[in-house]
Amino acid sequence: MKRTLPGILALYCLPTILFAQINFQTKSWKEVLAEAKRQRKLIFVDIYTDWCGPCKMLDRTVFSNETVGKQFNGYFINYKANAERSGMALAAEYAVRSYPTGLFIDGDGQVVHRFVGYRPAMFFMLEGEQAMLRTPDGITMALQQNKFKEGDRSPALVRNLLTLHRKYGQETHSVLENYPTYQTIH
Repeated sequence: MKRTLPGILALYCLPTILFAQINFQTKSWKEVLAEAKRQRKLIFVDIYTDWCGPCKMLDRTVFSNETVGKQFNGYFINYKANAERSGMALAAEYAVRSYPTGLFIDGDGQVVHRFVGYRPAMFFMLEGEQAMLRTPDGITMALQQNKFKEGDRSPALVRNLLTLHRKYGQETHSVLENYPTYQTIH
């Protein structure tokens, strides 16, 4: 039994390792904070434990989702912290008492948004959007996307929207496909 237990555990964890779409940083917390400040991005922190069933569900069904990965890898610097091992100090610093806890933290270490518990992929992405909307770039992007949807195709708006999309690793083709390629001359 001693020989098979590690094999069973490896097979249980293998899908998460092979199919993870969210790129979680392996740097130190101090380095992640510095990187967030440099890039002017938020940090998404997954605080989990080894025994937490909902934490394992997040790994298997949400963190492995391609759409979630694109959004979170674009908008955030992602970091995992095991609250009972190397992430104990981080969990204590942010008063985490339930697992999983998702924290969105700025480069100064301030919590911008938090949530507790499992979320299916769609609702998990909504948590990320709520966090993003609490940043100046997120507010600007949302306002500009709304203006674009309402029909504004001014070059300044399109340029700013494309710049923000590129900065956060979001697709740009939906903006470009809806931009007129010619101007009517009067």
